[in-house]
Formats: sequence, C-alpha cells, structure tokens
Amino acid sequence: MIINRTKKQVLISKHRVCASVFSKGFGFMLHRKPDYALVFTFKKERYVPITMFLVFFQLDLLFLDGKKRVMEMARLRPFRDYSPKKKAQYVVELPIGKLGKTKVGDVVEWK
Repeated sequence: MIINRTKKQVLISKHRVCASVFSKGFGFMLHRKPDYALVFTFKKERYVPITMFLVFFQLDLLFLDGKKRVMEMARLRPFRDYSPKKKAQYVVELPIGKLGKTKVGDVVEWK
C-alpha cells in the first residue's frame, strides 16, 4: 500500500519493490496496464532517468528523496524518456490518475 502521509490519503493498495538491477531495468516493459505501483529503491540519492521504451500506457512518477519526500513529479507517455532535474533515492511509478492531491513536498510511504 502506498500512502501520502502528508494528506493522509491512500494512493494505491498494491505495489512491488524493485531493488535488483534486473527489476529496475525492466519495470513495466511489455506489461498490460497495471493495477499496482512499482517502487524503485537506490542506496543513495542520484539522478534517475526513466525510459518508457516498450511501455504501452501512461504513468505518473514520483521522485522521492531519502526521507521519502516528493522532490519532483512527472507524467510520461509511452515510448518517451525523462531526465529528472533533482536527485532521488526512490522512484514510484503509478498507474495514471492515482496521485490524488499529491504535491511536491508531501511525504509518501509504503507498507
């Protein structure tokens, strides 16, 4: 479950954590439109470019710092790339429309 702790709002009830190089590299490639989110974790904050190569649906993205605070948000269309302007330790990929009232500065957590 992914929760916007600042707004006390559940964003999505199911998620998967991607910690391995393989899971981070493939993400939602060649998947049907998911009913869950992906959480990419990194050991320290870094720039995390995203590619939507072989992803056939739009996604909402949250880039979180080490305290799980939203640093940047993006909406990506299929077959596009995105280079964030800020470093992140976590990246959350959500099905489109699941962000609710999430804003930059909110704290997001998962259980």
